Amino acid sequence: MLVLLRKEGVKAMDKHAEDLGLWLHSLKDFNLPEYQQLPDLDLYMDQVLSYLDKRLAPLKATPGQPAITSFMVNNYVKANLISPPTLKKYSRIQIGYLIAVSSVKQILSMSDIKLLFDMDDIVSPEKEKLYSFFRDVHDEILHDVEKQVNAKYDVIVRRYKDDLEKGNPHALESLRANLGYVAFKMSIEAEINKAIADRIIHEVSESLKEEKAEAARLAAEAESKKTKKKK
Repeated sequence: MLVLLRKEGVKAMDKHAEDLGLWLHSLKDFNLPEYQQLPDLDLYMDQVLSYLDKRLAPLKATPGQPAITSFMVNNYVKANLISPPTLKKYSRIQIGYLIAVSSVKQILSMSDIKLLFDMDDIVSPEKEKLYSFFRDVHDEILHDVEKQVNAKYDVIVRRYKDDLEKGNPHALESLRANLGYVAFKMSIEAEINKAIADRIIHEVSESLKEEKAEAARLAAEAESKKTKKKK
């Protein structure tokens, strides 16, 4: 009975490990669409969702999970992350912004994304150049990470196969533990990166608040002087 269960466990893990490997290796060929590859005709909501779901599918950790929903898009419009649709249609520029939002929506709050988007003109007032800059940064990071993870995955799977050939009774447990360690380490790195990103955004946000408060104070002071002169 135990032998049968172990064989079934190995068979199941082999399938899932293979699926994981295929997905990881597929990231080697993935890039976000270039600006000119974004739809040149305005799209209705359902068309936008279908387009993004197709183009961002390789980045979905859970198969079948939508890349973005209409509820999310409506919230992004309300939060001024993207401009409202024109006659219920979304333009190439708006779709580019939705792709950018999708890349950080699990990490940053909408208010934090809005803060960063408000600095867009500093990077470039031209939306095509702005999107291209974002795309280059995104794809560079993606491929740096996938190369590291693919290398680790290949080593782990080779060790697993060697263990099976040698009849190691702990081969399956070692495979799961090694893959789990990679995920755990990446989770720690993600948490540290998020903490640093949050602190940077906090300091930038506070400096902007202080600048606005000082501008308001100076304006009020100037207005007060004008009133006194009139008297």
